[in-house]
Amino acid sequence: DLSLIIKSIKWLFKKDAPFYIKPQMDTGFAKWMIGFMLNAGHKKVLRSVEARHRLLSTSKELYLRFFKDENINCNWSPKGFLYLYKTEKSFEGFRRENDFLKNYGYEASPYTGQALKTLEPAVKDSVFGGWLQPLDSWLKPDELVAGLKSLLRQQGCDIFENKEVDVFMGKAKLESVSALSGEKYAARQFVLAAGSWSPLLKKQTRLHIPIVPAKGYSLTMKKPRLAPRYPSYCTERKVVATPFENSYRLGSTLEFAGYDSSINRPRLEALKTGAAEYLVEPFSDEIYEEWFGWRPMTPDGVPIIGRSPVHSNLWLACGHNMMGVSMAPATGKLVSELMTGKETHIDAGAYSFLRF
Repeated sequence: DLSLIIKSIKWLFKKDAPFYIKPQMDTGFAKWMIGFMLNAGHKKVLRSVEARHRLLSTSKELYLRFFKDENINCNWSPKGFLYLYKTEKSFEGFRRENDFLKNYGYEASPYTGQALKTLEPAVKDSVFGGWLQPLDSWLKPDELVAGLKSLLRQQGCDIFENKEVDVFMGKAKLESVSALSGEKYAARQFVLAAGSWSPLLKKQTRLHIPIVPAKGYSLTMKKPRLAPRYPSYCTERKVVATPFENSYRLGSTLEFAGYDSSINRPRLEALKTGAAEYLVEPFSDEIYEEWFGWRPMTPDGVPIIGRSPVHSNLWLACGHNMMGVSMAPATGKLVSELMTGKETHIDAGAYSFLRF
């Protein structure tokens, strides 16, 4: 899409733009960008879409089953996601994408004028329209992780937190890993699921994992009086407003700045100004948390799931781009199937490290 490429180039020169690349002399990032461009052709993008779809479909089924069986309060809601458009042109532009998504069982419904206001009273009158995707769900990731941690400990799982892994023992097969604090952990099987930090273990894994970190920002705050009913994607500004039971979050941006842990304040403010173009009450003054996290981006947009070509008992489960929580259950299921030699529920070849 030439218009998207032109828009992205313009964004590169704006520090508060949704997409930003910090100038950097990094050969690894340059190689990643070349790989990204080589995967931008129609056939390769379609393969990527299909690979992601398989994981997402399984994950949705597993999440529905999990929350039916387990009592974890993480603001899980399966009632849909609303895409908002300021202009008629951008609103109509989604129709082609919607027609494409129908092939995968996803079909959004269009709303304009009073129908949109009835559906979502929090939307400004100046917003032309919206598309509601009823199959989407949302939850609060930190509460999900806390709930999972508690559940696993109840089932006898040992969790060792804040341990920086330093040494991998074993050549063709791993025997143990050691932490800087001195502990040694031996096991029959090992899983590397370190997200954006996975490439930093290249000395230990003897692998050049093609993942680069992309910083995303969010603001969590007191819920506005007129918060949206649905998670709302302010499409032209690339900002998502998500209502939770006792809070509210604005999130967005894709910033390639390496492992820079500083907070870019103009980008945080851009979350507010972006949402303000779409929502009557886009934010509140009581901020609970300013946050950033690194998204683990692969050149083809598909996660890396499968056996390491170096260690026969090391399994990779990383590089989920912007869909880590969404793909987590299917990833866990696929890794467990591969580990135990069971027939996999989906073709695992699309996620293999060997594709790079």
